[in-house]
Order: sequence, then C-alpha cells, then structure tokens
Amino acid sequence: MPLSNDDLIVEDGSVVEDANAYVTIAFVDAYHELRASAEWLNATVAQKVAAIVQATDYVDTRWSFVGSRADDEQVLEWPRLNAEDRNGFEQEDNVPLVVQQTVAEYALRALSGDLLPDPEPDENGKFITLKREKVGPLEEETRYSETVGKRYIKPYPKADRRLAQSGLVFTGGQRVIHA
Repeated sequence: MPLSNDDLIVEDGSVVEDANAYVTIAFVDAYHELRASAEWLNATVAQKVAAIVQATDYVDTRWSFVGSRADDEQVLEWPRLNAEDRNGFEQEDNVPLVVQQTVAEYALRALSGDLLPDPEPDENGKFITLKREKVGPLEEETRYSETVGKRYIKPYPKADRRLAQSGLVFTGGQRVIHA
C-alpha cells in the first residue's frame, strides 16, 4: 500500500511518540509553492511522505544541535532544552522554523535520491573519493579514501547554509554562527 499523509507523525514540540517528521506535507507544499518548485509540487503524496521522512532523518543524522534532548524517550532530536538561536532566542518546546525550512529544502533533494548514500567500494574493495577521466590526450586519475570509516557528506549549500547560520548547530566541536 502506498504511503499516505497518515504515515507522517509530525513532532510539534511536545515529544510526540514515534514521530518521524518535523513538518507536514502542507508546510512543505506551501514552502515550495512560494519558490515555484515544480519538482516538489508535481510529486505524489507517497513521494512527498518518503522525502519528508528521509529529510528529517538526514537533519538528525547530519547535524549536532545545541542544547540537549527534552526527553530521553523522544525519537527525534527536537524539541531540545537549553537551545538558543544565534540571536539568543530560546528554541525550547518547539521545532524551530529554520529546522522546518531546512527539512523542506532537503525533502526536495530527497525526491532525486538518497541524501546520505552508503559509500560503494570499487572492484578492489576500496572507497573512491575522486575519479576523473580525460579524453584527449587520455588521462585517468583515481583517489581512494585514506580512512575506511571516514564518510563524505554531500553538500547541499542552500539547505546547509540555512541551518548553519541559525546558530543551532555545531560542526567540528564548535557552534557555527555565520554573520
């Protein structure tokens, strides 16, 4: 049976049991309608549900948020305690608008494929980080990962920047706040 709107369990800041999304289809539809995103608006409900769940998973996997989870039983990273945005506004007992907007951005990208695919080794079992071929004169270059456990995270600049500028995330052990 295809996914439906009923398959989204949206976190509203009250620690919703079994939550799997930070946004509703209606929120993402409105967000992308304002941006004239035909790809999103033409997607089926089932595709949108899957993309929203994938985007929520990606946000929680990709980013380390300030503060701490509000409840040790909650499934998602939000709501959080002691979380302030870059302007010093408390972001407790809710899912910040910027997180919702970022999920909407990632959801659009999730329609086209996995946001964080598992790396695939080549025929030698090594993980390729760069492969370049040149036609004339012939030239080929292949670089392999120095560390097997190290993963490359594909950048999504528009979505990444939105969340990074919020002051709600850490990278490299430091809080990210861009002017």
